[in-house]
Amino acid sequence: MLRKLLLEHRWFFGFFMIYLIFGAILLVNLSKGDAVLWANALHEPIKDFIFKYLTHLGDGLFFVGVILIFLLYRYYFALMLAVNFAITGLSVALFKRLFGMPRPLKFFSESIDLHIVEGVKLYKNHSFPSGHSATAFSLFCGLVLISKNKPFGTPCFLCGLFATFSRVYLAQHFFIDTYFGAIWGVFLAICVFIIFENNPKFQQEKWQKGLL
Repeated sequence: MLRKLLLEHRWFFGFFMIYLIFGAILLVNLSKGDAVLWANALHEPIKDFIFKYLTHLGDGLFFVGVILIFLLYRYYFALMLAVNFAITGLSVALFKRLFGMPRPLKFFSESIDLHIVEGVKLYKNHSFPSGHSATAFSLFCGLVLISKNKPFGTPCFLCGLFATFSRVYLAQHFFIDTYFGAIWGVFLAICVFIIFENNPKFQQEKWQKGLL
């Protein structure tokens, strides 16, 4: 079933595979803070404005909003996304406390004067993995899997990518945090989808309805 999913949604997973390869090359060749410093040097007012809001694509509230929309049309998809959201959030919170890695603000301390976007609060702890990256890719991969529009995978991948890049641009996370957060989000979305699709209980007619 996994192979079938990858082929059916090759737009999303094709781009994601390129991201994995390119990201692995960056991780091997760059030191931990290089990507943050590079992205931080790109700051311009218009970019600050754009990424300040694009980062919300990885917010839990945005995920919940999408779930509520699906409740109107199909309980099955809403429940699948809700389980996806819950597992992603709980597991990332556990990993953050397990690894206890410092964020860029604490890592660089006073040695580097990072540009801080106005209105964005920078945190110091629990850097790995990036919760926004995991949540964004968990959501957008989940949307791709339940969609019958195959090219829909391209904008979904880009939304996930912009959300993850925003975390580095805003100096909230290192690239390694966003990279593994994205992997974890996609992995969980696939697992939840397969479990739901192979559970006869969720194929019953009552789950195929919505509030409307």
